[in-house]
Amino acid sequence: MSASRWLRWKPESPVIGQDLQTELPKLPKGPSVSFGSSSSGSSSVIKPRSSSLVDRLPVVLPHCPRCGGYYLYRSNESGYYECQTCGLDQIAESIARRTH
Repeated sequence: MSASRWLRWKPESPVIGQDLQTELPKLPKGPSVSFGSSSSGSSSVIKPRSSSLVDRLPVVLPHCPRCGGYYLYRSNESGYYECQTCGLDQIAESIARRTH
């Protein structure tokens, strides 16, 4: 069976009827409707939760200063980190969270 036969193939009956005439749905008249809107028609202003500098700083995940890996461990979430990738230990919090 050759590929050219499939290129020339036409179905015996139309898959979608040719006499089927569809129209676009009519848009509702009046105020627009959307999900989650209030019925009063007033829009609310979204205010930032906090404008303190701490909230605007990016989160820096602790990473190993030697290999750059993020697979660090410390017991009880206190003390020094230990890199599980390269084995470097005694990594201070300030060193692990450096951005430069």
